[in-house]
Amino acid sequence: MASNTLSTEQQQRFVCNGFLVLREAIPEDVLESVCNEITNTLPEELNDFEKLASGPKKRHEWIETEDDSPFDKLNQHLYKYASEIVGDKLNPTTPLTQISARYPTGKHPGSQNRPSPIEGVYHHIDAIDNESGNLQPFSVGVGTYINEVAPRSGGFCVWPGSHWHAAERVSEHGMVALQDVDPIINSTNAPFEVTGQAGTIFLYHHLLVHGGGVHLGRQPRLATFTRFLREDIGDTFKDSIKEPFKFCEGLNMEKCHRH
Repeated sequence: MASNTLSTEQQQRFVCNGFLVLREAIPEDVLESVCNEITNTLPEELNDFEKLASGPKKRHEWIETEDDSPFDKLNQHLYKYASEIVGDKLNPTTPLTQISARYPTGKHPGSQNRPSPIEGVYHHIDAIDNESGNLQPFSVGVGTYINEVAPRSGGFCVWPGSHWHAAERVSEHGMVALQDVDPIINSTNAPFEVTGQAGTIFLYHHLLVHGGGVHLGRQPRLATFTRFLREDIGDTFKDSIKEPFKFCEGLNMEKCHRH
């Protein structure tokens, strides 16, 4: 099991890159309970590769849970990590949990023409709804892999450092800049695909550009995404977009820096 306390080096990686991957962060009994809940919730037969590859038309199932109680034990573990970023004002009782399943495409190209992990990826920033332009306030997001995610198996793809460039774009062009992420990723690092065993978690900044990667595997990628909110999120969120770490009191910013 990973420690609930983040080291200075881990804090630095989060500040610099906008995300942090932790392995073996969730106990097996908690993962099993969540896996059963997801299996019972999703409309598809998850063990039928042929059906998953040929359909459904919706390749990525994204379900916002109306009742978070089946995820309480998971979120209690995630809260400990998230509070290491945000600090004591992180609200433990109002996480927003979503079930995420990405289905295999059925395509298995050879090594000479394997696609990039981000081929066809819808990359975006969670802090804003691209259709309406409305802000979607949260303080820190945490993704959890419920099953193993190998390379090019629908993993979470991120653009390291894009949270810094997003904040700069907002300062120059206003909040609307968050709806057009291409100029942001064009000035940042190459994308990174998060892979790992069940129980791998990744904390990510609310301004980080990300998306679900190409899926060439045989099993659906099962994950949950939990967004944690500060108690004063309504008063602080807009400022946190312009100053990405102004309200991350859990971090030792005297020892952490952008580069």
